Amino acid sequence: MTVSADHTSVPRWPDEPPDVDPTGSSYLVVSRGDAGRAVALGWTSTIVSAAKPLWTHHESGEGPASVDALSWHLAAARVGTRVMVAAPELDVLDVLRAVRSAGAIDAEVRAHVTQTGDRRVYCPHCRTHTVAHLEVGDTVACEGCRRTLIVYHHVSRLNGSYFGYMVDAEEPAA
Repeated sequence: MTVSADHTSVPRWPDEPPDVDPTGSSYLVVSRGDAGRAVALGWTSTIVSAAKPLWTHHESGEGPASVDALSWHLAAARVGTRVMVAAPELDVLDVLRAVRSAGAIDAEVRAHVTQTGDRRVYCPHCRTHTVAHLEVGDTVACEGCRRTLIVYHHVSRLNGSYFGYMVDAEEPAA
């Protein structure tokens, strides 16, 4: 399946970490893994030298990241708060989903993806999410209904997942 770069909602993650937004009044910095920690340390050094309020959270383990620690701070955040995240794509999408749900706009958020490949795929047939190491255009068996899904070139900002659709959805039933 060929997909034009002009017709996709798959994020184009920058190769280099974004700079700290100097207009922020306070900062929430979230990271995961060694690569994420290294990026976050660079950001926090800049923020501390500017004498701005800062909250940091780092996770080093495997498995799904917890956005619970961030949720309390997002609820208390005020205009001017900037959120920065450096982590594998799954974790970045989870943090971005939580941040947007809390009312942040894109200008208040900076993200750096340290690893891609593991993707969360949403099945519209049973509303289950399946996580697997795959690329856009690959197929995966839904963990809920076992249908074979094609990973579509659409990422939902609301649930932080790629959209899947049944591989033979347009073929007539036997």
